[in-house]
Amino acid sequence: MFQESISKLYKQFVGLAFNITIITLIIGLFVGIFRTVSELGLTITEATVSL
Repeated sequence: MFQESISKLYKQFVGLAFNITIITLIIGLFVGIFRTVSELGLTITEATVSL
């Protein structure tokens, strides 16, 4: 009985940690994409302004 509750708690903790990791990776991916696109936009507008 005690072992089952510990096992259940462990499975919930592992699931929570997995979900948090996936969410963090997705947020990091979108931040990286946003920074890349914004830097490309600045590079393109800088070139047209300097002409």
